[in-house]
Amino acid sequence: MFQYGMPEKKNKPSPNFTLNNFYNCNPIQKKAVQTWCLLRIFPFLVSDKVPKRDEYLHLVLLLNRISEIVFSPIASPSQAPYLQDLVLEFVSSFKELFPNVALINKFHHLMHYGECLINSEKNSQ
Repeated sequence: MFQYGMPEKKNKPSPNFTLNNFYNCNPIQKKAVQTWCLLRIFPFLVSDKVPKRDEYLHLVLLLNRISEIVFSPIASPSQAPYLQDLVLEFVSSFKELFPNVALINKFHHLMHYGECLINSEKNSQ
């Protein structure tokens, strides 16, 4: 069983995350903070079951890195180029891995996060 740290204990994903739900494409009801917790711990949960260079795991790791920057309370405009590179790689990989899935509007908004980081610094000066 996975041992959650103190910050994650109250936000841990609900136990209804089962293989049956996954295989039957049943939606898993979670709060945003539970989903974010699952995203952060997911690599630890599957690392011994998924090949190191798995494209799908790489996609999750990209999203994880993007989330770390976007949700950071001290994100810096100097991170904007790196964030933009991560987002471009994430969107490109997503399109390649899921060619029949239409991108939702959140992908479009994600493309502008680096720009927002730079502009927020300019506005605070």
